[in-house]
Amino acid sequence: MNNVDYPCLNEALPDDAARVVRSSTLINHLAELCRKARHAGGSAFPPAVCWVLLDETISHRDQIGFSGLEKLMRAIHERIRVQLGPADVTARFGLDAIAIVLDSHAGERDYVSSGTALIRAISNHLIEVGDQVIAATVSIATQPVRETLRPSEMNLVAVARFAERLTEHGGNRSRIMDSDAGADSEQPASLLGQLSKALRDDTLKVVFQPLLATTGPERERAHMLPRLTGPDGSLIPAARFVPIAAKRGVLPALDNWMVGHAIRLMTEYQAPDPAPQYFLTQSPALIDDPKFLEWLCGKLETLTPNQNALVLEFNILEIKPRIRVARTVFERLREKGVGIAELCFRA
Repeated sequence: MNNVDYPCLNEALPDDAARVVRSSTLINHLAELCRKARHAGGSAFPPAVCWVLLDETISHRDQIGFSGLEKLMRAIHERIRVQLGPADVTARFGLDAIAIVLDSHAGERDYVSSGTALIRAISNHLIEVGDQVIAATVSIATQPVRETLRPSEMNLVAVARFAERLTEHGGNRSRIMDSDAGADSEQPASLLGQLSKALRDDTLKVVFQPLLATTGPERERAHMLPRLTGPDGSLIPAARFVPIAAKRGVLPALDNWMVGHAIRLMTEYQAPDPAPQYFLTQSPALIDDPKFLEWLCGKLETLTPNQNALVLEFNILEIKPRIRVARTVFERLREKGVGIAELCFRA
């Protein structure tokens, strides 16, 4: 990794554009963040490092020369800066690479969306270099920082090597690295960031799995299942992100959102027949959070008998340690017309 110190850029970009520093300054900044993360003992979100590598550097150099290549990289750097935040730090490394330290003070970042935005900002627009117009693409590797890695600069080495592999296989891609093996995969930090953003923006996807009852009246029944949207538009199943959300304490927020979504569906139902019965798997959040329970009971009171069709499923193994409180909560929910199912889920 060539730590050449290029002059900082001074273009009149928006005030909230990412900062530009020398490569040595970025390395020192990363080392300081790692030191703080180690002292936090894992209680703080780690920062992430990102490596942006110009695809087909040799071809661009042959076409526009070294001075043209420098202008091309400066233009790419500007486009990267305006896609990031003012707390993010960027620096040039060598002739064809830009390193980024993504700030984490605001919590988990959606690395997938960030990488996609950077790719589009560069590949979707032509760049004028002198009297020539260049269609440039980049390869982007991102990885949550391993604060225990010594020296901390090795985090940059890892993403640089991975970006090189991406460009060797065609480039114009953004991928999240496995923090241990450097493999291309859906990482916990990325998935949690996506989930947090989806909950915050009210953009979580929901799919409905039809259920067939063996007894009882004929009625449409469906299991509501949360989904995240992958970078290729595919839906990421709950099994990949729910355990991460549970580990990091985000599961109650997911439960709240799913129950709220079911309430909206039932409120909007106007057909003369009873509404479809919606089954939702829930954590003990409803039992542990009296405010959540009061909110739900208040919403249920606004529904007509024809609209109320909610069934909540709980893992009996999770309920057992709090069974007395759970019985009181379940009795109250049943009085409001909510069905309760106690299931046994095993790993």
